[in-house]
Amino acid sequence: KHSPTHVSLHAKTGYKSEDVIALLHGLPAESFASALVSIGVNDVTKFVSIARWRKNIEIVHKLLTQKFGCQRIVFTALPPIHSFPALPQPLRALLGLRALLLNQVLEQCVVNWANTEVLYVPALKVTGSVQGVQQSGLMAEDGFHPSAEGYQLWAQHALERLKR
Repeated sequence: KHSPTHVSLHAKTGYKSEDVIALLHGLPAESFASALVSIGVNDVTKFVSIARWRKNIEIVHKLLTQKFGCQRIVFTALPPIHSFPALPQPLRALLGLRALLLNQVLEQCVVNWANTEVLYVPALKVTGSVQGVQQSGLMAEDGFHPSAEGYQLWAQHALERLKR
């Protein structure tokens, strides 16, 4: 049985992918076996271009691989924003479509990197309805963020992937 000897968590509310790049540049070089990356929702809501998103994902991957020696990288897919109860239509549909596009770009990038994959949490189905998402118990009362149960489910799936 293997367990981590060193874990480093860097989580910031409101960060876009370019903010994550600046954070990674500012950290001292260390060696990590793996990395879990969850970015993109703020890139969606701030309308970061598709080309900029692709470039930023490539830079994050390069920094994690080269500066931090990560042998395994798991990017969390963007959630089904088109089903977020807090967002009114047509904004929900527009942001949901952008999230799907950013996920497609993420998949296109990751297919070229042997040490990297995209994690989709099965319970957060891309085809989920607003009502289904509300009733799942996986969303917080604000209708935009995961509930404690949602975070726990995501963490379980992420840990399974990282342990492979």
